[in-house]
Amino acid sequence: MPTNLFDLDGQVAFVTGGSSGLGFMMARALGRNGARVAICGRNEQKLQEARQSLEKENIQCLSLVCDISNKQEVEKSVNRIIEEFGKITILVNNAGRIAEDDPLFLEERHWQKIIDTNLSGAFYCAQAVGKIMVENGGGKIINIASVAGFRGMRRPIKTTAYGVSKGGLILLTKELAVKWADKGICVNAIAPGIFKTRMTARLIETQTEIIEDLIPAKRAGEEQDLEGVIVFLASAAANYVTGQVIAVDGGQTSW
Repeated sequence: MPTNLFDLDGQVAFVTGGSSGLGFMMARALGRNGARVAICGRNEQKLQEARQSLEKENIQCLSLVCDISNKQEVEKSVNRIIEEFGKITILVNNAGRIAEDDPLFLEERHWQKIIDTNLSGAFYCAQAVGKIMVENGGGKIINIASVAGFRGMRRPIKTTAYGVSKGGLILLTKELAVKWADKGICVNAIAPGIFKTRMTARLIETQTEIIEDLIPAKRAGEEQDLEGVIVFLASAAANYVTGQVIAVDGGQTSW
């Protein structure tokens, strides 16, 4: 047990969707606390830029082009991380898609893209990394869910497929936590509220009054609002925490 419970020295974190937004911020937070970091995404240029930014902070980083909705690409990426770093002790399932939709007119292809990435992709990553964690005696899996996974979102927010995928991810978190607890693997989820990211920029810009009405804190979340939670769940401080979903939402789910 480290003297500093939040010290991640010697740990290896795999952060999906780690080239931008909240994924990049979480990768940086883990790296700043001592972890070596592997990030994946679909855009090679963004990945290179993110890796260079992390390396400027002396964070050892590996970047991988990977579409997590493709099981074979996930397995290839996990094998590459093992080749480079020798292990994976932390998985952050962050990669995801979001789109406005109306359930009456939601096209199958749009539904499937979101489910394939947000839910199936997270499972593929957890399965591939989970096998390694079992061999190595444990690890931490942190799924990035959403408050949209707790309940239906009131109008004018139209994110049916996204909310359903995140609801499934919350149950997947609990299912894996129960199945893998005796193997030393802690599986938890973070459910962010509305955060300022590229994906939510249009919503925040056009629905300011609705957002202020939804959130007791009267503001959208900033990137740094997730730093402490991700480090806590990845660290030895959370060794007896599993199957939990922590909402980071400015009080949105409290009323």
